[in-house]
Amino acid sequence: MSIGESLIGVGEAARAIPHLQRGLELCRAVVGTNHVATLNSMGVLGWAYKEAGQLEQALPLLEATMKLRQAKLGPDDRSTLNAMNNLASAYAAAGQIERALPLREETLRRRQATLGPDDPATLGAMNNLASAYRAARQLEQARPLLEEALKRMQDKLPPGHPYTLNAMNNLAKVYRDAGQLDRALPLLKDVVELRSISQGSNHSFTLAAMKNLASAYYQKAGGLDQALRLFEQTLRLTEAKRGRGHPETIGTMCQLADVLGRQGKWKECADIFTALIQRAPANHFHHGSLATLLAASGDLENYRRCCQEIVARFGETTELFVSFRMAERCSILPSSGANPEAVGKMADVAAAAGPTNRFFAYFQCTKGLAEYRQGNFTNAVNYAGKTTVAIREHPGDYEWDDHLCLEAYALSAMAHFRLKQTDAALAALAEANRIAARLPQPGSQDFGHEWRDWILAHKLFEEATALIEGSPESKTQTK
Repeated sequence: MSIGESLIGVGEAARAIPHLQRGLELCRAVVGTNHVATLNSMGVLGWAYKEAGQLEQALPLLEATMKLRQAKLGPDDRSTLNAMNNLASAYAAAGQIERALPLREETLRRRQATLGPDDPATLGAMNNLASAYRAARQLEQARPLLEEALKRMQDKLPPGHPYTLNAMNNLAKVYRDAGQLDRALPLLKDVVELRSISQGSNHSFTLAAMKNLASAYYQKAGGLDQALRLFEQTLRLTEAKRGRGHPETIGTMCQLADVLGRQGKWKECADIFTALIQRAPANHFHHGSLATLLAASGDLENYRRCCQEIVARFGETTELFVSFRMAERCSILPSSGANPEAVGKMADVAAAAGPTNRFFAYFQCTKGLAEYRQGNFTNAVNYAGKTTVAIREHPGDYEWDDHLCLEAYALSAMAHFRLKQTDAALAALAEANRIAARLPQPGSQDFGHEWRDWILAHKLFEEATALIEGSPESKTQTK
């Protein structure tokens, strides 16, 4: 085994690449392009690129390796099928499941025919095909295939075999995706324990297993504390192994922040997004999340500073959802410190999408909020009205999203009140109160997956309540 292959084996694919590049150059120079040694070097280098996340380099190399092996060795040769399997894995990693799935099916079919149903390579192919079915959201095809594969592996392979651990992990994810957490959690716990023993606590496979277990706890009612502890542990290990700016570190930080957000730990969550912005300053999602958290915690000075940074970075964007989210997050509080016209310009980009866009009601509501912040109350009433009409006329599209409904009615109440239309304002506020009662209340232990939208909607609801209920006009109307 070469130095490069050894580095891949311990999860250090990026470090392996220079060694493997030199090996491939040497093979091509000494024995030529079509020699088996060269094909082996091409395949290993392609896999290293894939494992390091460098898919643009991995895909053409793995495609070429498979074609050359098919031509030289035939379609049923074991090394050809290995190359087919590796290419399918790279397609899956690139999100090209429609290209991965037929390769997975062909690999399994040929391995069953040439090796039999119990050969480890056949069992591995069953696991891989089931994973492709899961990625394609075909859970009913994935589950029985994985259950059969795992049973055969446990019967035929030694305890703790990598194929068995992969099958356990993938079957657990299928159960999790199907909402069967009582079946998923025991498997995921076993995978973490067995991988820690066989591969070490900081191996990339062990870290992935820990994140899978944490994600299952995240989905489980009452499981947020367990998820938090696991994500914190995984982040420490991932950052030590991969470094501060590695995509796996960034991704784990986002998952940890999401747990803290659901728990209403706004300050701790904001600290993570502050660190994320330092490491990935061009990511609009991090900026928008931080603005939302600063608004929730009442940190007006830093909220204004964050909104000013958002406008400076994203004010000229033409990307629909970036403009929508950034305009929305810069309008949570009455004074964001950002130029209201610049925020309105971002809202205009989203509002121009047109009614055929399934998120049009969201864009309309954000446009209305931007108009309200600019003092254009008549326009705000109109846009809020379009949103509430969409909610009433298309309940299947919007009624599930109480956050949008609360935002729209709170905005409508404030805009009507500013126009001295007290009856309409009180009616809208009454509807907002009805909706707010269905949502988690302040001080809750779990604000749900959409905690960012909870903050936005509740901040507007609080603003509307303070504006209207404390006024002489509303007191007169309600006597």
